[in-house]
Amino acid sequence: QRSDQLLERLLGPELRPVIPYVKPIFVTSFGSFLRMDYGTGHETSFAMFLCCLTLASFFEPSPDQERELVLRVFVRYMRLCWRLQDVYKLEPAGSHGVWGLDDYCFLGYVFGSAQLREQTVFPVSAILRPSPPQNNLYCMCVTRIHQVKHGPFHEHSSQLYAIATGVPNWAKVNSGLLKMYEGEVLSKRVVVQHLPLGGLLSLDED
Repeated sequence: QRSDQLLERLLGPELRPVIPYVKPIFVTSFGSFLRMDYGTGHETSFAMFLCCLTLASFFEPSPDQERELVLRVFVRYMRLCWRLQDVYKLEPAGSHGVWGLDDYCFLGYVFGSAQLREQTVFPVSAILRPSPPQNNLYCMCVTRIHQVKHGPFHEHSSQLYAIATGVPNWAKVNSGLLKMYEGEVLSKRVVVQHLPLGGLLSLDED
């Protein structure tokens, strides 16, 4: 009931009919209350929540608004989820371990690499330098890894290390991560099977 009240305050009375469709997606965004874990499926659920609010005309599908959704809303969501992981000791959901990109998230790397696509001052390899700039989502995610993991970076984050040492520019990093997100997250039944679809969003089997 609290989530209903929160969404009604957020969306206003005119979008009350939308609440039954977006509530399951919103609640799923912060991890599993039963398994006490968090992963890319929960993160995807929040992206779906923002998509639903755009379809309901709560947000405008314009470049400026989309930029604000990423740099303000998604960043605050990401920080909140980090806090929840720390406080409640949430386990990674379906982690690939050292062979995965990140134990908990993926979209921060996609958005962060997109931020860096058009510049040449900060090369891909610079992510391995100490204290990367915190005005970029990719750098924020890497800094978070350093906070929760110990040991050599190339051992506990081999995929990110391979990207930093083997991909020539951020445009290729971004396009590669988009393909990886489609293949390793959206196309994996074990990830999407818990997403509450229906109403505003549906899953096309084709």
